[in-house]
Amino acid sequence: MNTIVKTISMGFALFAMFFGAGNLLFPLSIGQVGLDKNIFAMAGLIITAVGVPFLGVAAMMLFRGNVDSFFNRLGKYPAFLVITAIMGLIGPFYAIPRCMLLTYTALEHSFGVIPLTAYVVVGGLVLYVLTISQKRLLAVLGSILTPLLLLSITVFIYQGLTVPAQISHTAQSAGSLFKHGFVVGYQTLDLLAAFFFSRYIISGEQSKKQGVVAAIIGAALLGIVYTGLSFVAAKHAPLLINVPPEELLPRLSMALLGPVGGLVAILTVALACLTTAITLSAVFADYLKEKIFINRISYKASLGFTLVIAGVICHVGFGKLLAFMVPLLQICYPALILLTILNIFYKMQNFKPVKMPVTAAFLVGLCAHFIY
Repeated sequence: MNTIVKTISMGFALFAMFFGAGNLLFPLSIGQVGLDKNIFAMAGLIITAVGVPFLGVAAMMLFRGNVDSFFNRLGKYPAFLVITAIMGLIGPFYAIPRCMLLTYTALEHSFGVIPLTAYVVVGGLVLYVLTISQKRLLAVLGSILTPLLLLSITVFIYQGLTVPAQISHTAQSAGSLFKHGFVVGYQTLDLLAAFFFSRYIISGEQSKKQGVVAAIIGAALLGIVYTGLSFVAAKHAPLLINVPPEELLPRLSMALLGPVGGLVAILTVALACLTTAITLSAVFADYLKEKIFINRISYKASLGFTLVIAGVICHVGFGKLLAFMVPLLQICYPALILLTILNIFYKMQNFKPVKMPVTAAFLVGLCAHFIY
């Protein structure tokens, strides 16, 4: 495989790493409120949902994908606490339940009312069985679902932008919409993904130039898809009045693509959510087994424990889960962004201060949350 093909392949891998199925709803929710000023809201989202994650990729490239080395600059014990907290967020305390609830909403929208407890039990068992055999499964599903997901999104965006509709006016200011988009970008958790998943696409063979070009390709693809989704929602916002975030895609898919096309799009997203949940479940179960229980329990037991936690969290409900996570991310995300920037300066300019600035950023975020 020549250098150009490798670089393009790496760029697409970066796009796939960040574009989990759950990320579909955030650009849609931006368009839902941005309306005729959507460009300002999208500018905020692009910074935190595209720019910041790829800043994380750049930092991890400088650290050769070594997560422990990256966070240990905070100190051994603070690093352990931060890593564990992040693993919890991208695992059973937020990201896995988010995937499960999005799948639940998609299935319910297509097939009628489904009892949540029954879904969680059956879904948890299915996830358990599939995650045990994840290596074979993801290789097959990834090669099928990623192209199918991208095809569905492309058709959805094309249809949404070409169907005639009048964009509504919003009374919100450009500044408030920019801030809204900026904060919503935290909820993608893509900076956290960059910390832990970058090592899978970072190899010792690539040059810095290859890494930079691949990052540009991945960021461009992500930005284009986010922008397209957001402007579809802005254009068809009258269809989305009082529609909760988890129902935005099913509602628009059925309206724009018809019953059959909408069903295919919804089921594709549901399956993509499943593969994301499988990956996250495996990652957290490994961490729980090796770092928390110090290999005193089996991987199967650790996986079962992970899915039980996720199942319990599912009963909180998507809306309440988001309401709880938003302030937490607003407090912690700026400190993580600053840590990323400082670690880049450390590697490039030997700039050593890190503990005090990051602690100060966390405290400022904490105070700002309680004041405002």
